[in-house]
Amino acid sequence: MTPLFRFLDEHEERRKDGIGFAAFGDMLKNKGFLRITQLTLDFITLKDLQDWLGIEVERPYSLCNMPKDDIESIKAVN
Repeated sequence: MTPLFRFLDEHEERRKDGIGFAAFGDMLKNKGFLRITQLTLDFITLKDLQDWLGIEVERPYSLCNMPKDDIESIKAVN
């Protein structure tokens, strides 16, 4: 998870809102999150993510929507 979150901070489209993600990679890994597919609202709630990471609402929402968007993009290409 840590390399993914560093990548998000460097990705032009993902960083345009000024939301940093790199700091959360290790925190989520320590919670047992190893795959991007685990960060969807099918598996966790925004409230859980907000509480675990000690962050405001916008970041958990972004964290849960990006994997869904990225997974759909990957499926569309394949």
